[in-house]
Amino acid sequence: MPKDIPYSEYYKRKMQEEFKHQVPHIQPKFNPRPLQPHQTHYSKKPGESAINKIILAVLILLFLISFISLIIFLPKSNLSLIIIAVFGIILLFLILTLLHKLYEHTLVKTNPILIILIVYILLTVNMFLGAKIYSIEWAFLGFIIATVIVYDSKIDSRFLILPALLLLGYIPFLLIGKFNAIAENIAIYVYYFLVCGVVLQVIEHVKKITNRLNFDSFSKGMLREFDWIKTCILTGIFSIGVIIANRFYELPLLKWTSVYIFLISLIIYSLTMFKEEK
Repeated sequence: MPKDIPYSEYYKRKMQEEFKHQVPHIQPKFNPRPLQPHQTHYSKKPGESAINKIILAVLILLFLISFISLIIFLPKSNLSLIIIAVFGIILLFLILTLLHKLYEHTLVKTNPILIILIVYILLTVNMFLGAKIYSIEWAFLGFIIATVIVYDSKIDSRFLILPALLLLGYIPFLLIGKFNAIAENIAIYVYYFLVCGVVLQVIEHVKKITNRLNFDSFSKGMLREFDWIKTCILTGIFSIGVIIANRFYELPLLKWTSVYIFLISLIIYSLTMFKEEK
């Protein structure tokens, strides 16, 4: 230490020099990933889902026992009838609550693309059954259920409008083939799809919902990644084969359907070529 500098001043300068060489310690900022609208802060404990399923199975078993007991005691005692009926209603409420909880958990954990594929399959089966087994009016219940699933899964409503447009383009081919009855049923299903899709769009706009599966990004990915030229070739070969087979066997519906599918694949391929040129 120099003699002409007091110790306190020397110590102060020394501390300042040391602080200059120190790197300031920056606390890492906690920036958690923002939650999506379908997510919550609730974290499921390991094995909780299995416990819920076991509880659900026990409740269903108790409900069946109470239902059987209700049948047995029905002619014997009014008091027993009331007790068993109340017990069965309580069990039914608990079963529905657990089923709803498992339903929500399944939708959150399942890939939305898989969900919309399952919805399309169920609606296709529903349309066939509506034309063959039950009335087409009752088939609308299937569309309502599909709409609820799409809404709960946070899937873009345009996934319900797309089938309406595809079926609408299919109607002229059915009319050319003189399948007027099928064309009328398809027109009703087009209306069902449009009603469900438009209602969902209104709800999305009002509630400002952020979808897990966006139609724009999904369609762009499909146009970019899927090999549509091979699809055109395969559908074209299939269509030509059906047309040739139609000369020997009566396959008019399959013929016009295959022609329409080939036309759709050709239009989509043209769109992909247009996108690449831009």
